[in-house]
Amino acid sequence: SDSQLESIFSLFISQLKRLNRTTDPSYERYFYLLERLAMVKSCIILVEIGAYELLHELLETLYSTICNEHSSKVTAHMVDICVCIVEEMDTVPDEWLEGILTH
Repeated sequence: SDSQLESIFSLFISQLKRLNRTTDPSYERYFYLLERLAMVKSCIILVEIGAYELLHELLETLYSTICNEHSSKVTAHMVDICVCIVEEMDTVPDEWLEGILTH
């Protein structure tokens, strides 16, 4: 159901918030999650079910966790997710675009 998918993505987002902890012993797991979400383009599910609050939270999480210690792979996966979201949405709220352009 949609609510179960939203719960799963809420968990994913909570894990992605830890990507800025590059020395954390579990960092590789957070990176793996980011990589899989980007490769599978699973954010499309959030667009299809209309979970716009979660999409916004996902974008904000990606913006806030990026840091200089990240490899180019991390940055590329984050950009891939952002691009996927923008491409799949019919219209993107102005505040989301401002966030994307700022970062």
